[in-house]
Amino acid sequence: MSKANKSRIEEIYGSHFGHVDTVNQTDGLRIIFDTQEIVHLRPSGNAPEFRCYTEADSPERAQEMNGVCLGVMEKWRDGIQITNTN
Repeated sequence: MSKANKSRIEEIYGSHFGHVDTVNQTDGLRIIFDTQEIVHLRPSGNAPEFRCYTEADSPERAQEMNGVCLGVMEKWRDGIQITNTN
């Protein structure tokens, strides 16, 4: 993943999740932030769906993260230019 792409991810999600530590594109887009929170975005393998998985220290935080990610995906779906999510 290029530095420019990491910067773009941070531009979109950084205010919510922090700096990007690592990105893995093996099975979708798995983003690990410096907080060790994880966002994993991927298409379904067997349904016409795009999935969002989140990992955090608590179920409440994971649910909050999921809401942020779904909001970003809704904007992408609707063709809205995303500069940040604040």
